[in-house]
Amino acid sequence: MAEKPKEEPKPAKGNICCNGVPARYVVTALGFIAMNIIYGLKVNYSICLIAMVNHSAVLGSDNDTEKECKLEQRNVDNGPQTQNGPYNWSEPLQGTLLSCYYWGFICSQIPGARLAESLSAKWVLFAAVLVNIAAAALTPLLAQWLFLGLIFTRFLSGLFGGAAVPAMYVLILAWAPLEERYFLSTICFLGTTVGTVWSIMISGAIAENCGWIWVFYGMAAASCLWLILWIILIQDSPNKQTFISPEERELINKSLAGEPKELPTLKAPWSKILRSKAFWAILIAHTCSNWGWYMFLLETPFYYKQIFKFPLDDNGVFSALPFLPMIGFGALIGFMMDRLMLADKLTPTTARKIATSIASLVPALCLVGLLFIGCHSYVAVIIVFLAVMCMGAMFSGFVSNQIDISPNYAVTLVALTNTVATLPAIIVPILAGFLTNHNETTDAWRIIFGTAIIMFLIEFIIYVSMGSAEVEPWN
Repeated sequence: MAEKPKEEPKPAKGNICCNGVPARYVVTALGFIAMNIIYGLKVNYSICLIAMVNHSAVLGSDNDTEKECKLEQRNVDNGPQTQNGPYNWSEPLQGTLLSCYYWGFICSQIPGARLAESLSAKWVLFAAVLVNIAAAALTPLLAQWLFLGLIFTRFLSGLFGGAAVPAMYVLILAWAPLEERYFLSTICFLGTTVGTVWSIMISGAIAENCGWIWVFYGMAAASCLWLILWIILIQDSPNKQTFISPEERELINKSLAGEPKELPTLKAPWSKILRSKAFWAILIAHTCSNWGWYMFLLETPFYYKQIFKFPLDDNGVFSALPFLPMIGFGALIGFMMDRLMLADKLTPTTARKIATSIASLVPALCLVGLLFIGCHSYVAVIIVFLAVMCMGAMFSGFVSNQIDISPNYAVTLVALTNTVATLPAIIVPILAGFLTNHNETTDAWRIIFGTAIIMFLIEFIIYVSMGSAEVEPWN
């Protein structure tokens, strides 16, 4: 293999901001914001669609939900029965709008990883944010003039957004000293959850009080500052960075000196990977977990609207709140597993299996409760809260398992498993739209919840029986 030319460091100008802020922390902070923007602009559709659609025209006069829950649901008398927008989009069409983002997302994981590794992670991530901002800004116009254009921009948003996660991994590998890698990567990828929370929450409030178009215009405008900062302040590696002290550059290079430099160009041992039980355990667990994850993420606002008639601002708050304690719960489980492993009371494999079991069995039990609560709105909110919170344990389970079984090919494995695990994001909204089309009833939602229960149980069985945290021989 031809050896790459050695990268000569650029002259350092010292720490930026004149206050000794390390450059790697600036990369981490702007990476965190990038994940916020991409995930925020992805999930706001779930709330905005409720405000965009003329529900009276779509449902007609025969609204079974109102008849079914009228006596028990308090909110029916506290606000408008139906929030109507300008567009007569059926439930299946709404499901298509939600899922078409992931048509692009599923295509770009592996190509995005390769582009970030071979060309520039900085510019891959920049392009991902730029396209998502532009798509958000165009959404109100395309919704009015060209529906196919709306679908196309959602597809493009997913295509570029899908490359953002592997690009962020590549930047972390280049910038984070080994002793800080876990901490800095955690901060960056917490942006996905934080972006989900604030986007759903403020989307409901803005749509209810100012109109849904300002959700898209406001988020797009507020995100533009990031583009400027990213161009000026970020480079692909410390050796290309000018706004960095010589001491920090030396610290990072010294820490990463033992890291293999040529592995990104090596051909992955696909035949051995595809025969690995540990790999299949991660892939199946991730895919099944994502079925439940995307059901909660994409469909909870529609469940609250269709069954309980929550106003948009309340809907946004109730839909977003579970994701806040999920972060803390995931961190707590991770801390407990680490302490138990340090005390030699758990092996890494057992720790991964315990965390994955919590993230699958507890949500499954919560969904069983949702099958029977009928029209009791606040009981449903509490159950969803507990289910999503406990899914935070997955970050200490299968989500971090790729680097256990193959540190050398972790980025490629993450891209591969993310690609397959995106399939539920395409299927779930379409299935939910089909089941609730002119049938916005608790019976329809029982079927939706029942499929998620099955997926969580498959995740638990497969991962506990096949999962491993030992390095694979093909690494």
